[in-house]
Amino acid sequence: MANFKSIMDRPKIGEVENKYNGNVFTVSGWAACSSLISYITISINGVEIDVETRIRPDVEKLYSMAYTYITGYVGKVHKSGLFICGNNRIVVRFFGDDRSLLGQDHRTIQFNTNSGSEVKPYFLGIGAQKAGTTWLYENLSVNSSVYFPKKEVHFFNRPSELSKGIGHYYGLFNAGAGLVCGEVTPEYSFLNVSQVEYIRKYLPGIKIVYILRNPIERSWSGHMMHSLHTLKKKYEDMTREELLLPLIDIHSGVYKMSDYYTNLQTWLSVYPKEDILIEFNDNIKSEPVEVLKRVMAHINVPIPRSFEGYPTQKLIQPNFVDFYDSKIPKPEIPREFVKELRRVYIPMIKKLKTIVDSNILDSWVEWGLK
Repeated sequence: MANFKSIMDRPKIGEVENKYNGNVFTVSGWAACSSLISYITISINGVEIDVETRIRPDVEKLYSMAYTYITGYVGKVHKSGLFICGNNRIVVRFFGDDRSLLGQDHRTIQFNTNSGSEVKPYFLGIGAQKAGTTWLYENLSVNSSVYFPKKEVHFFNRPSELSKGIGHYYGLFNAGAGLVCGEVTPEYSFLNVSQVEYIRKYLPGIKIVYILRNPIERSWSGHMMHSLHTLKKKYEDMTREELLLPLIDIHSGVYKMSDYYTNLQTWLSVYPKEDILIEFNDNIKSEPVEVLKRVMAHINVPIPRSFEGYPTQKLIQPNFVDFYDSKIPKPEIPREFVKELRRVYIPMIKKLKTIVDSNILDSWVEWGLK
């Protein structure tokens, strides 16, 4: 095996040549080997960039006695090819004349090309509530490349938080400098267009993760959590109107959070479709590791070889809910509500099928028929 050594110089943003009219990201370094280094490749975030080899007298002076071949390299990419926040993965590979891999060097860096040294989140989990957002948060928290200040920040949906200013929001992520920062606030899913536009003003390159669950089941689960756990109502004391109306009232928060078609239309009117990853609660149940891999790829987090230690099987949708200091069985949807719920939600699901292509939606349409 050939003796090999490589060092990547500290990456930096520099003034670009005239052909770009902007800023470039420069990757440079050197490699020394006992056998011929035939060619070098550099990829940034999985995309290869052009590479130039250069003489490195400074390295030759130090290592010419130990290595036969020494070469420097430089690669440049326009900042439009970078993530403006979050991690950028650089991989440099060195090949011999027989195309064999002699060695490689890699580095993950985070920087912001727009706002100096401020640390900003790179991804938002926007819901849906009771669809798997806690599962998402707990699994991503295991990854050492990810930082959450806490699960739900509620900055963009609460006037009391917005009044503190965007600088306050950025400051929540300071401890995650150099990591992929994010938060998961389900209430973001049904923000209006002006609110989402406000988010894009300050987080233009953000990645969105939106987990969907059968909207009828999600609405009932959310309603029960709010009524029994938050309001401390007893199920048996609730009237038919108290049980059913929040599920079908288009002005209720329970309904709005399940109106995925309207919510997605809002977010898609502001952010590119490729920036929004849609996952399903159904898939978390059947293939949790694959879902987590897709999420990690979307938010540019290195995918581990093993998911040992990740709570992938821990989908938190218990059969019990908290009631004061005890837990009580979660009530099931009354059969007498099925017809009314189908009347309201099935057209919503069919509209969703016009913008989301998944066979899972077909199973949702069949809800309550058996």
